[in-house]
Amino acid sequence: MMSNSLTSTNAPKISPQTNASTDEQFVEVWLAGRPPTTARVYRTAAKQFLNFVEKPIKAIVLEDLQYWCASLTDIYNTATIRNKVNFIKSMLSFAVRVGYVQLNIGAAVKPQKPWQQLSQRIVDKDEIVKLIAAGKTKRDRLIMECLYILGLRISELHQLNWEDFRVRPDGSAIATIKGKGAKTRFVNVPRPLYNKLLALKADKPWVFANYRAERLSTRSINRVIKASAAKAGVNPKISAHWLRHAHASHSLDAGCDLPLLQQSLGHSSLAVTQVYLHINPEKSSSQFLSV
Repeated sequence: MMSNSLTSTNAPKISPQTNASTDEQFVEVWLAGRPPTTARVYRTAAKQFLNFVEKPIKAIVLEDLQYWCASLTDIYNTATIRNKVNFIKSMLSFAVRVGYVQLNIGAAVKPQKPWQQLSQRIVDKDEIVKLIAAGKTKRDRLIMECLYILGLRISELHQLNWEDFRVRPDGSAIATIKGKGAKTRFVNVPRPLYNKLLALKADKPWVFANYRAERLSTRSINRVIKASAAKAGVNPKISAHWLRHAHASHSLDAGCDLPLLQQSLGHSSLAVTQVYLHINPEKSSSQFLSV
């Protein structure tokens, strides 16, 4: 009889490479070294999964993972489900790699590929102008300007410190951005924008602060955008990441080349950046042909 690779007793034993004795300890080992925002999202997904299956990781079988995936369809959209499933697959792969479990049941589960919705998240330039103008304070307007003009992720704006800027002879600046996966990149800050930022400067290391002079949280940054969107009458779903999408799309429309955009956004590969070439439903090669 052919043995099942997922249950075979002949599978080689892997010597544990972790001292974790509980799932809680193991999850923290898995998350070690990840950026705080990423770790928080992954930890939430892991907790949700383990609460659903109601058994330790070492006792989980393929059906547990399949039932959990099915349960998500009534709650989340396809893109969110795909992310959550990939988080758990990553956790289970790591569990095998360090010898916490012997078999990777996550390898048998393939998350559904989401329908491409990026084109729906591109905001017109006029709407960007309205959104920024609707900012309640100079700080709020600058938050949105930086997200759009510099193409930053919300976590990158949150972490921005004054020491990250290097002033150039023409009055503009180069900002050192601490990106995803601890990757560093350099972004040009135009002189008009840098001068506006300097007008905010206070005796604190961080660029954006709350009314208590503490570093502004990502949650507060999101509130600023939502409040401005409501006042401006633009799409209420707009977020910090939509401003980053708009930066990419509008830069390409203005003639920016793909490698430069990839470098500016901190994308891991050109393939990620190339997605922005396909998001304008009003443009296609057919407009250049006639008979």
